[in-house]
Amino acid sequence: MSVAEAWLECPEYTLDSLSISIPANEFGITSDNAVAAYVDLEGQLASMIEAGVNHLIVADIAFLDNVQGNITAKVLLQFGSGYNKTVPPLQTAYGPNEFINYGNASFAKATCGCGSNQGGATKCADIRIKQRVNA
Repeated sequence: MSVAEAWLECPEYTLDSLSISIPANEFGITSDNAVAAYVDLEGQLASMIEAGVNHLIVADIAFLDNVQGNITAKVLLQFGSGYNKTVPPLQTAYGPNEFINYGNASFAKATCGCGSNQGGATKCADIRIKQRVNA
């Protein structure tokens, strides 16, 4: 819970996994070994996250059998990404002859690139907004 950010909205999801081994004895896992495993897991998860690129949504841990004095924890992960589609940032500087028009009686929408004049697509506000959203 200290690493995950489940509330962040994102359009892309990926699954991954990792395993950690926790020393155990016939009575179970000592508190020191449990803390060390938690710190190790938290460090591994943190190293898999790239700020601004992806984030951990959820981690689900399943403990496997105690084999030769170690309990293996299989950690299933879901990462989110794709929330930063526009790189580099949008260019918002306009030249002296550029203008944005929604289209009216004297400036038909066809002139904005909605019709046969596709070259005028940057002249209409609604078309430019759509282009920005799609970017």
